[in-house]
Amino acid sequence: DQALVPLAREAPAYPLPARRMNVEGMVTVTFVVTDRGEVKDPEVVRAEPPGFFEDAALAAVARWRFTPGRKGGRPVDTRVTVPVAFRLE
Repeated sequence: DQALVPLAREAPAYPLPARRMNVEGMVTVTFVVTDRGEVKDPEVVRAEPPGFFEDAALAAVARWRFTPGRKGGRPVDTRVTVPVAFRLE
């Protein structure tokens, strides 16, 4: 069995209202990485603080691509939960 490897993981767009208010946060997103390495059915599990970053996190995760998980040498759908951080630079 092989772990998932991110191939394309672009950073999310920082929402303008959060930037204006100097708000940072973290969104935990769960999704399925398909046997073709695509993200399917992303959902927010938790957002701190709520109401700022959920849409940006989901939009970014939807564009990510992975080397699919493997079981018995074959690619398989794999559920993944990842944190998406929003930090002001």
